Amino acid sequence: MRFIDSLVRTMARKVEGGNRFTSIQNVTFAVFLALWLATPFAARALTVSGTLTVDTVWAISQSPVTLQGNVTLDQDATLTIEPGVQVRMEPAASFTLRQGAVHAVGTVAQPIVVTSASANPAAGDWGEWRFLAGTRGPQTRLEHMRIEYGSGLVVEKSSPRLSHLAIHRHSGPAIRMDLESSPSGQGLSAEGNLYNAIVVTPGTVRTQVSWGLTGIPYLVRQGLVEIGQAPLAIEPSRIEVGGGTTAPMRVVLANPAPAGGRVVGLSSNSSGVAAATTANVTVPEGAASADFEVRGLSVGNAVLTANSPELGSAQARVSVVQLPSIGFASPFFRIGRGLPYAIKLNLSLPAPAGGVAVRLGVEPSNAFDVPATVLVPEGSTEGIFTARSLIVGSVRLTAQAPGHQGASRGFESEVTKLRLELPGLQSPMVAGFDYAGAVHLEHAAPLGGLVVKLTSSNTSVLSLASSEVTVPEGQTFVQQSGLLRALAKGQSEVTLSAASVDDAKFGPFDVRSPTTLKWAVYGQDPAKAWVGRQLLMTSGITITRQRDGVDLQEGAPLQVQLRCQNEAVCSVQSSISIPAWATSVTVPIRGLAVGETMVEAQAVGSTSTFLPVQVVEPVVDWGLSDRHYVSLRRYLSICLSVPQAGWGGSQEVVEDWPVTLLLEEQNPAGTIAAIYDSGENGAVAHQTRIPQGANCSESRYIAAAQRGKYRIRAQSPDRLNAISGVQTVFGDRGLIFKNWNTEGSSLSVVQGFSADMGILPDYQGSWESIPQPLTVRLRCVDGTVCSTPSEIIVPAGSEWGSLAVPVTGIRPGATEIEATVVGDVANYPDAYTAPVVVDERKLGFQFYTETVRIGEVGQAQVCIGGAGHTSYSPTPMTVSITSSAPSMLRLEDDVSEWPTRESCIAMSYRGIASGTAALTITVPGLSPLTQTVEVRP
Repeated sequence: MRFIDSLVRTMARKVEGGNRFTSIQNVTFAVFLALWLATPFAARALTVSGTLTVDTVWAISQSPVTLQGNVTLDQDATLTIEPGVQVRMEPAASFTLRQGAVHAVGTVAQPIVVTSASANPAAGDWGEWRFLAGTRGPQTRLEHMRIEYGSGLVVEKSSPRLSHLAIHRHSGPAIRMDLESSPSGQGLSAEGNLYNAIVVTPGTVRTQVSWGLTGIPYLVRQGLVEIGQAPLAIEPSRIEVGGGTTAPMRVVLANPAPAGGRVVGLSSNSSGVAAATTANVTVPEGAASADFEVRGLSVGNAVLTANSPELGSAQARVSVVQLPSIGFASPFFRIGRGLPYAIKLNLSLPAPAGGVAVRLGVEPSNAFDVPATVLVPEGSTEGIFTARSLIVGSVRLTAQAPGHQGASRGFESEVTKLRLELPGLQSPMVAGFDYAGAVHLEHAAPLGGLVVKLTSSNTSVLSLASSEVTVPEGQTFVQQSGLLRALAKGQSEVTLSAASVDDAKFGPFDVRSPTTLKWAVYGQDPAKAWVGRQLLMTSGITITRQRDGVDLQEGAPLQVQLRCQNEAVCSVQSSISIPAWATSVTVPIRGLAVGETMVEAQAVGSTSTFLPVQVVEPVVDWGLSDRHYVSLRRYLSICLSVPQAGWGGSQEVVEDWPVTLLLEEQNPAGTIAAIYDSGENGAVAHQTRIPQGANCSESRYIAAAQRGKYRIRAQSPDRLNAISGVQTVFGDRGLIFKNWNTEGSSLSVVQGFSADMGILPDYQGSWESIPQPLTVRLRCVDGTVCSTPSEIIVPAGSEWGSLAVPVTGIRPGATEIEATVVGDVANYPDAYTAPVVVDERKLGFQFYTETVRIGEVGQAQVCIGGAGHTSYSPTPMTVSITSSAPSMLRLEDDVSEWPTRESCIAMSYRGIASGTAALTITVPGLSPLTQTVEVRP
């Protein structure tokens, strides 16, 4: 709760300061705001991992933003962090700007904080924030930030703007930079770091650079910084190497090597991370350089040193990274010999310019027919090639590419065999039935799938729905319902055949005559079941097994599958068993909804049979004693029946039915005192129940207070609503609220502004023109959220829609308006309420033309609070509308004042020259609104 309170205060300061970054998405502001308000706060906190490749905003509404793993900004994307956002770094998390820009500009009052996600933070909890060569220097600004508990900032071959940064408690230097960077900025502070300074890598400055950071000192901790060519150098001075791979490097001399050459020693300060593949390299006589290789051994950083007694030493920094990987995406590993297969290669990162040429290898060498290389196109992560196995047995494909981790994939190459399966078949087949069939392979189907032909040896006994089926590419089977149809008693075989595959025969399959099923309903000829809605008919319905029209007794039970064709109308158990040596069984049926359907019965070896079912509303039979006296309680019970079913079938409820008893149309009022659970004394009981398995309720007794007439209503949710008398008497009169804009009873208003809510008297749910004025007292239940007039007069004969009450938003939140009538408690006894939501101070577009052509005029409408809001100011407001490029997009209207009681204002603009310009609308007390407009030829 402390964090939520802090967030609310922060947002309030942002509104007051008028420095809110507004991001217009391709959805209306009203939808966004509704979703924002409907989402719990914890759900709006943001967790980030992986690579950001599109422009991204970390908004204050998403704070805290939690980073996991190495988060990278790439592909020239821009990351914007709003003032006041807190970025929490999980253990070992880091942030790398590889290509793009970061705009993280806080304020003195609302600094941006990058800190540890740990409950007990300490220096080194997380990694570094790194700015690499792809950093767009002019656009990358970090201002008014506090960065703490990590390993510091790293600037490599880049020139970001860093101002007013407080860099505290890091396990490394506050800032570390190389000799090719020119960061600038002022007002830096550092404390509690390994070095409270900007640590500069030793080496040689070969280009023009600027050391423009002020506030903390620069520090060359070891070695020298030289200007110009050094006597001895390693190129490149910084290099990234993939784990388990090598990369070329070079020793460079300022002057050619003397006679006999120059021997230079090579060493690493962390040989477990990276090391040269040789301990020495010799620069040949007369040459100024010699090449060698460095091998990455494990992820981390190492310093490689070159030593010469005559020339001194030089160093280079080696970073061992996890290389992007190659993978085989084939979903199968069993394949058919001699058949072609499409196999996919996946790269973990999109291919760079020119693509990635992946070399393919085969083990054993004669196992596969594959191309030598596969090109993954630029920007893609996939490459597809065709492979054909040449042998039977275990085979393997390998894939290698420069700068990538290789991959290998094993396959089992087999002789293709076909198999026919009939799922669920209980032999023998029964004439008149269709049977699903599946054609299986022992391995995945090849490129384009495998076409399999089917033939029957006796088509008069067994026919085939299809003469051929196709096993889809990559799949091991194809299944088809009704593939085989049994026609008559007899036997038949089925043969499968395919190109380049041996034929396979299956069977013979036996076919016999079918068993039949017959429905019977007591007292109904022809058979038809009448069932009450929400009742279970437990007797009177039977299913009988027959053969050739004669009841059949067999020594094995027969499992009968049952289903209602329309499951919304009735339900029946999914299966029922006719016992061994029995000919029939009773089938209970439950009614669900009024309607007509069929119950289907089917058993293995029998044809389907259908029973018509009509579900109707049950009739309520009221059990009331003949006469009711004031001094004598009257007996009451409720029974359910279905007259159409006759006496042959018992119908009952399947669970307890609670029944509410309501006294209605009492004339005069108070005719009935109460309903009791006993004929004498007892407790008041305005409920009864129909017990499970019964069709009549428990007894109740009605006690009268005076003479009169009344009726009784019996209600059970979704089951019963029967009446022996008139509607429930409620308070006839009341007050209703109406939002004239939405026709609803709720209202949204923007903080600091007003919106109108209608209030009128109603009678039994409808507006009533009252004969006398009403004095109504109003209040916001939470007076810190909104305010209303304390009292209004509803005039006599007020017309629908004529009375509007201004509601003013005080602070964001939700509450209710409460209205009570003064002086007429008899007709208006209650307090009447309506919900109110107060939204933050914002502007939003109702609509706008985002693209105009030169010479054309675009239109826009801006509203207080955004689309759908009806908030207004009781006084005129100053408004400023500007174009960032008037020579490209010119405003057509001189709009300088927002009129009183207007929710929205309109504007127009004309395209002058091609390009993109920004429209900015500024109103005191509201966050500025900016939207870009494209002008086309």
